[in-house]
Amino acid sequence: MDFVIGDEYAVEVKGTSSVQQEDMRSLRLLAQEAPMKQKIIVSMEPEPRLSSEGIRILPWTLFVDELWDNAYR
Repeated sequence: MDFVIGDEYAVEVKGTSSVQQEDMRSLRLLAQEAPMKQKIIVSMEPEPRLSSEGIRILPWTLFVDELWDNAYR
């Protein structure tokens, strides 16, 4: 995991355009230790999606827009 926002958001940043299951490992482990409101992977993927574990996979541009709009308070 790269950073946590408050005690609600865990964010992992990946420089890939195709997030795979192994990229979600640290967020899965964190979820076992401390429940978070959202687990997010920020990547170069072109479209947002939701993994089967409920991890949001976001294009970096969408994450920055949400961050700018104070979505992570």
